[in-house]
Amino acid sequence: MKLKEAVSDIQSVEKSWLPSRCQNGNAHYLSICFEIQKSSEEAATVIQSHYRGFAQRRQFLKTKSVVSHLQCAIRAWLAAMHLKENGFLSTCSRVEDMRQLHIMKAQTAAIVIQSHIRGWLQRFRYVSLVANVQKIQLKYREYKHYMNKIKAAIKIQCAWKKKQ
Repeated sequence: MKLKEAVSDIQSVEKSWLPSRCQNGNAHYLSICFEIQKSSEEAATVIQSHYRGFAQRRQFLKTKSVVSHLQCAIRAWLAAMHLKENGFLSTCSRVEDMRQLHIMKAQTAAIVIQSHIRGWLQRFRYVSLVANVQKIQLKYREYKHYMNKIKAAIKIQCAWKKKQ
């Protein structure tokens, strides 16, 4: 409270001092009065525009929230109606309908998870199979190369024995 009183005292002193200076006819003080008045009006305009923007943003966010909740409720109602039309939901109470809808969503989610896991397992098996096939091919090529060396050595030995 003391701060508020001190601010009002300072403002009252300034307001009383400024007009007395401006009324004396001093051109310098008149220009200062005009500048202060002009800057005060600009400051008030800026403050008002910021407040109006704040109020509009707050109103927009409130409206956006209400619209979002309304859309959610309408989508849930439409989904329930669609399921009811297709015979997925019985004509039980809304609680029972929501329970069945929740169960269907859980089952659908479980199926999606299972399919992703099965796909991952198949890709993992395929990659390991390709790696094993490449290892077998490498070993076969090494064996074939080794056998070609042995055949070449045997031919050289046979030719050497014939010469002697």
